[in-house]
Amino acid sequence: ALLQCTEIVGAKTITKDDAALFSQQYELYQSTANEIYPRIKVIPNHHYSMHIPDQLMCWGPSMGVSEFCGERLIGTLTKFKTNSINGAIEETLMKKFGKMQRLEDTSKKQEECIKQKKVIIKKSKRKELDDKTYSQLLKHLKTSLPVLNNYRILPYNGPVLQNYITEHHVFEWRFGLKVSKSPPNIFIYVKKGLNKIRFGHVCHILNCECD
Repeated sequence: ALLQCTEIVGAKTITKDDAALFSQQYELYQSTANEIYPRIKVIPNHHYSMHIPDQLMCWGPSMGVSEFCGERLIGTLTKFKTNSINGAIEETLMKKFGKMQRLEDTSKKQEECIKQKKVIIKKSKRKELDDKTYSQLLKHLKTSLPVLNNYRILPYNGPVLQNYITEHHVFEWRFGLKVSKSPPNIFIYVKKGLNKIRFGHVCHILNCECD
């Protein structure tokens, strides 16, 4: 019963039925708590919880109430270890909050740097094709995708083969099969027709984009 009450209080969206369910389950919790804990001491929080259904109906989810943030702040403060010396507690709080802010700021900057590096690396791996190589690649791809268009010839009536490629070291095929440019997965076989099988050595793994 108490678990259901906790889930309702922490929910981001609620209905009238949720408020009624909270009231029902909390009454059940109160009636059974005395049996499980006969020496339980009633405190103001127990009485306050009885008004939560009315608060949910008036204010909506507890997550959106300003006092909820204050409760979280109190939880953070209680985790700080102090020696209860007057004048030193304030200094401890300033140091702790300053440390938390620096850590959060550092993590955000690191995330931004990582994203920028990924973009730079991705762009640096792109290679522009010369006209001859592009024409040969387009001719080869048209055997399996006849509607593929040359980016230099307008208008486009289908997908367009871009004039750049990205080289990879590993390619994951069907059924989890991986092919790479380094041992041991550097040999493949190609089956053409019923009795035509060819073996090959992987030199490059290229990815071309079609828009």
